Amino acid sequence: MTAFQVLDLLEKMTSLRKVSLLLISHDWNVVRRVSDQILVMREGRVIAEGTAGQVSTASESYIRDKILLHLNHQNQMIELCSRLISVKHSR
Repeated sequence: MTAFQVLDLLEKMTSLRKVSLLLISHDWNVVRRVSDQILVMREGRVIAEGTAGQVSTASESYIRDKILLHLNHQNQMIELCSRLISVKHSR
């Protein structure tokens, strides 16, 4: 079962049973996908709260830096995978 299949299952369960889910994650894509409300914490204190859109546009540089770091890492992984695929096909 993939991570996204697990997320789909969690979303269905919370919807059907009308329950809340507390998810703790550093993966911005996961958080953005499954969360209605997000709390961003730093050193044990809440520094931002709101929807994914509100949190991602927060003026707190810590949040912007974390999101950009995550997106940059994703782009690097995509580029690496593309290179590996093109090398494999060129052989």
